[in-house]
Amino acid sequence: IMDKREKLYEARRLQELDQALIGIDVGVSQHQKLLKKAKTSDDQLIYFAKLTEERLKKIRIMEELNRYILNTKIWQTKRFAG
Repeated sequence: IMDKREKLYEARRLQELDQALIGIDVGVSQHQKLLKKAKTSDDQLIYFAKLTEERLKKIRIMEELNRYILNTKIWQTKRFAG
């Protein structure tokens, strides 16, 4: 829809966010496994910090995606409601 609205930057950004989300999901999975396997408390702290960072990135990406979704819904409602 973004490319139909001539919002090329937004269309590209959505693709970037999608790719980033995939990468973050992989990172979360890897850090969860490493955290479970960690032997020392230092290693556990490192993996826990990385896992927390990945989760925060995911939250920010999801929030940005939700803003695009909301804007698109508003645009569709305005365009097709009347």
